[in-house]
Amino acid sequence: LGDLSLSEQLDYLAQGKYTPLTLCAMEFAALDAKSRWEGKSIFRDQYLPRSHFLVTDIFKWNSQHVERVIQQGYTHVKLKVGRHIDREIECLHTFFGDTPLKLRLDFNETLTSDSFNCSLKQMQKMHESIDFIEDPFPFHVQSWTAIQKDGWTLACDRQAQVGCHHPEATAILIVKPALQPFEEWQKWMH
Repeated sequence: LGDLSLSEQLDYLAQGKYTPLTLCAMEFAALDAKSRWEGKSIFRDQYLPRSHFLVTDIFKWNSQHVERVIQQGYTHVKLKVGRHIDREIECLHTFFGDTPLKLRLDFNETLTSDSFNCSLKQMQKMHESIDFIEDPFPFHVQSWTAIQKDGWTLACDRQAQVGCHHPEATAILIVKPALQPFEEWQKWMH
């Protein structure tokens, strides 16, 4: 995401200077420290998705890659999709159709509502394997609500500040502490 290297981040921090990334890290560390002092967990009553293996280009994958991910102990795979959706869905069926892996599909708002609904029909056989679908098209309360009512789980990233007020339309919010300072989240939640 264009951040400085770890050593550069630490050098700045040693000088008492903050980058956007270290500022957010310090804010969350302070929140965690306060909660621990009070004997509370900041994760109480929160659902935290399991960690996943990231696939940025499914066309560079084959069944051996999938087997390696399973052998490494991953249970979830996040795939960046949406550029060539018909071919990508074909690959999903081929590589992941008969595996125990749960899939997280991140479209980064590349589709329209209509094209996404067509894609859902093609993915129907894999419905049980799909953990959630992130940003299929720009957030739209009514459209996203209808999709969730059909049994698909949607995750909101790019418009999380709006999605956080509509749990009927998005079951999962993608929080990126390095990009979204804690103060922003506090504003959004009120």
